[in-house]
Amino acid sequence: MPHRSLHHGAGNLALSCSSVEPIGRRPFAQAERAQVQERYATAAEARSGRLFRSYADDPRSFRGRYVAADLFKEQFADYRASRDNRYLFNTPLHNTAAVLASEWLRRTIEGPSISGKRENALALAGAVADAAALHEVPDRRRRWGEYSGLVDQLFR
Repeated sequence: MPHRSLHHGAGNLALSCSSVEPIGRRPFAQAERAQVQERYATAAEARSGRLFRSYADDPRSFRGRYVAADLFKEQFADYRASRDNRYLFNTPLHNTAAVLASEWLRRTIEGPSISGKRENALALAGAVADAAALHEVPDRRRRWGEYSGLVDQLFR
């Protein structure tokens, strides 16, 4: 997918003003959940560049080098507004966040690297990578702290 790039800070990460692939919508009985899903999916399809800039600026993304769908959800104001909203909107925002993360990963891999070379990749999966669960379970927060330190060392 061709896109117009902007250079972001020291990272030179490609940020797009174009749209992403179409985002699948799920049916929800609750109108509020359906509306939030539609609002963010439509925004991501039409103006992904704003969400990519927000993601790259989030310090938890290590200038965009750490890619996680759950961290993309943190860019959505309705999601991060409260603990209850995280539970209410987690599923309605999943597809949007997954498409954004997938596209961000693709563009990051295809784009220029910060150091000019790529030698390392770190993939986290399962409970330790589940950002929503990390806020609730002390043991997972501790383990995330350990992984976060490792990620920080790799990305320096």
